Amino acid sequence: MYPIEKVWSDWKIVKLIGEGSFGKVYEIVRNNYNIEEHSAMKVVQIPNSTAEVQSLKNEGIDQGSLREYYLSLVDDFSREIAVMAKLKGNPGIVAYEDYRVIEHEDGLGWDIIIRMELLNPLASIMSQRELTEQEVIDLGVSLCDALSVCHKNNIIHRDIKIDNIFVSDTGFYKLGDFGVARTIEKTSAALSKKGTYTYMAPEVYRGEPYGQRADIYSLGMVMYRLLNYNREPFLPPPPEPVKYNDKNNALTMRMRGDRFDPPAKAGAALQAVIMKACEFNAANRFASAEEMKQALLQVRANPNTVPVFAYNNTPPILTPPQPPKNLPPGSYEGFDPRNYYIAPPAPPRAKSYSKAATALGWVGIAVNILCIIFVYYRLYMVPTLLISIIIGAMTVLAVMQILLSFKLYNKGVWITAFAASIFSLSIINIISTTLFYSDCFTNPNLPPT
Repeated sequence: MYPIEKVWSDWKIVKLIGEGSFGKVYEIVRNNYNIEEHSAMKVVQIPNSTAEVQSLKNEGIDQGSLREYYLSLVDDFSREIAVMAKLKGNPGIVAYEDYRVIEHEDGLGWDIIIRMELLNPLASIMSQRELTEQEVIDLGVSLCDALSVCHKNNIIHRDIKIDNIFVSDTGFYKLGDFGVARTIEKTSAALSKKGTYTYMAPEVYRGEPYGQRADIYSLGMVMYRLLNYNREPFLPPPPEPVKYNDKNNALTMRMRGDRFDPPAKAGAALQAVIMKACEFNAANRFASAEEMKQALLQVRANPNTVPVFAYNNTPPILTPPQPPKNLPPGSYEGFDPRNYYIAPPAPPRAKSYSKAATALGWVGIAVNILCIIFVYYRLYMVPTLLISIIIGAMTVLAVMQILLSFKLYNKGVWITAFAASIFSLSIINIISTTLFYSDCFTNPNLPPT
């Protein structure tokens, strides 16, 4: 247990209620004038362990650089405190009540202590039962309110996930953990890919500029999972087990824009709202959290009426997702840097064009071989007819291959292929004409033309 008496002497630890990669959360209590108060205390220790420090030293980082390294982490968590202080008083956001930053006596480490309101983690509720569709709608409405407040203050949460959603005793859902939040002004450049990949918007994962709609995507993915047997898109349905490669492949397909089925346990109306929030193309998502909230309220009032949404018909640019950079071990439960991208299959038309072009190439080779055989074995033909067959066949085949390959390549590659084909065709015709003229036209045994 953490020695809380060194920080707040009137508080006592009741029990450990949560533990993550960066710290622990305790339930704490105090008794003032016979009034018992309960709160949650989040303890973040930087660094996590002496083994971590030794590992960095083994990489050649000196004591001074280590201090700078860990001080940057302290700044990150201090930013969370500043954000929460700015949003304090909003009912949809976890309230922070007090904090301390305590430097270790050896000068290489800090304890960040945050006292906040005591709530029930959504994850603990999910471990006991599944949420109903009505509860998921309520969750979506509450978090849309929280996101509206964040976005009005130019704050993007960037890490909306089940572990960061809490429930009050009255059943009200709240958003917490702003440790990776950033302001909109800082998102015009590619920022570090923090957050959880299961819920992360494709544009954030790909290191592209993003805005408020990245949070809407993450909220949509949370609602999707809550109504899809706690499984993300592309994972096998229960009772099939989820394997290591299943997680990798699901992430890959989602990040390259593959279409996925709606959540299995949602009604058609709610499916439409969730799928719009989870659109790969950010322009096709809800423009704001308030717009998504109104759609959810419409579904709650008329659950049998499927809302109709307008979409941006501009197709998204599909490029391979890049592997995450500078991730600590265990940051994503299933990401394998050796298998981060699976090439999408070629469109059916492209496959048929490719086969047709290849077949014509072989036909061209066969025609040339037959013509050579005609000449070599003196299977005489009218010379002009023979040359016409050669030139005509090569011309038709070259043109057909060029036209068929138009669908397979971009304009620059196609123009280059066209020029190369014309050049090679001209050389072949010149050589063919010269050889066959000397052999056929001068042969006295040939019939007159």
